[in-house]
Amino acid sequence: IQSERLSAETNSWMFVAAQHPNANGQLIHYTSPRLRRDAKEDTVAFIQQFSVIINGLVHARRRDALEMGKALETSRQEVVEKAALVQSQGEEIRSKDDLIAKYKAILGLTA
Repeated sequence: IQSERLSAETNSWMFVAAQHPNANGQLIHYTSPRLRRDAKEDTVAFIQQFSVIINGLVHARRRDALEMGKALETSRQEVVEKAALVQSQGEEIRSKDDLIAKYKAILGLTA
């Protein structure tokens, strides 16, 4: 509304466009009457180009989020696997320590 008033008061060429990154709907834009009158085809092309840019940005964000989500899930799986490996190695070390203690006792060695 303020853009429309400003363009009417100043008789200027004005174009305003916006798209929220999380919005599902179309972008919003305002084109002043003078710009529509003086460069209608160019204005339509500009709106289309802006739409292409915005769609690219939205898809890039989704792609990045998807890739980060996959990387996070892979990391979580690796953490679980590494934790299981650490537990297994800990059990193996304890078993070997018990065996060493048993041999020391048989041989009469003290720690």
